[in-house]
Amino acid sequence: MKLKRLIKDQTLTIDDHKRGAGEVMDWDAPGVDVLIDKSTNYLVDGKHQKVRIRIPINTELPIVLENGSGESIDDIPETLQKEIKEALEDRDIRNSFVTDLVEILKNLDTLLSSEESARDILENFSSHFGLEWSKFKATTYSKDILHYYSETYFDEVGTEYFINVNRFEIRIGQGRLYPFGPLVPKK
Repeated sequence: MKLKRLIKDQTLTIDDHKRGAGEVMDWDAPGVDVLIDKSTNYLVDGKHQKVRIRIPINTELPIVLENGSGESIDDIPETLQKEIKEALEDRDIRNSFVTDLVEILKNLDTLLSSEESARDILENFSSHFGLEWSKFKATTYSKDILHYYSETYFDEVGTEYFINVNRFEIRIGQGRLYPFGPLVPKK
């Protein structure tokens, strides 16, 4: 699956960067910048660094690149640029992924209405990356309200991935799931 390249040894986080501000999310509001954060490790300036790429999906703002210290990077590392281009170059794959992603974001509140709802939505989302649910999940409730839902998935060769969702974000990546988030594999 082409999109799996975006999460192999990496993590994608999708949110509006206002988490924790107590604001009600309105994904269609012109002032809300919905972003895909991609955290990965590539050679930058000749050394391995954490590169964070923020890709706006609902505005015309430019792609922003930062190193692990939050400093701006002017040029997208060639490896990262190639990976993103190849993963998203097929128009049908890209449109299907973005359409499903926008639908998930618009209905993020209902995604956590029940474990069944979360499971159905995440299983559909995981199919874009060629992942199969392992039947392992982790949940967090407070006063009978679901606040956190996560599932573990495997690809066709048995590599483990996770998808986490809470009121503020969706996170998908390679690694082992633990009840309060992923354990990223050591290199």
